Amino acid sequence: ALSRVVNPKQISLNIHLKSKSPVSPLAHPSTPPVHSRKREKPLTPNSSVNLRMFKSGSIKLKYLVWAAMAIVSLVVIGGGIAKLMGVEMVLASFATLGLPAISGMIIGLCEIAGGIGIWFRRTSKYAAGGLAIIMLGAVYYHVVHTPIMEGLVAFIVLLICGYIVKRRGTGIIG
Repeated sequence: ALSRVVNPKQISLNIHLKSKSPVSPLAHPSTPPVHSRKREKPLTPNSSVNLRMFKSGSIKLKYLVWAAMAIVSLVVIGGGIAKLMGVEMVLASFATLGLPAISGMIIGLCEIAGGIGIWFRRTSKYAAGGLAIIMLGAVYYHVVHTPIMEGLVAFIVLLICGYIVKRRGTGIIG
């Protein structure tokens, strides 16, 4: 075996010419051979929450995403219908922001279209992107003009829409 000093920290480079064991040439002399070390799984962002069972493309993840999409659809379609019906409490937020009343109707139509559009493969990511923009406005309104906890639903919908956009759409129809 050859041994030489590589740097001042006294890390030696071992080259085993006649050894049949797969020892890395850059391994320190005190480290065991590669085959005897236990292989550790890499740490993932979700490993602390133990969501490894939700692998990409798994059936469990698919149903979880569908449930999240159903929640988003119910929330935004319900809000859109309330805006189109002229519910005073819902439209008061636009007056508080200094926006004309017609903007509430336009946002209501966009919410209904987005709530339906996230279910179609071709429009899913675009619908989720549009809903995310609307939810950014809703979160801003609730943070600035109401108690912050009232904006929690808008924030959760924003996160789900962001996830749908990140996945490049999750529609199941078409």
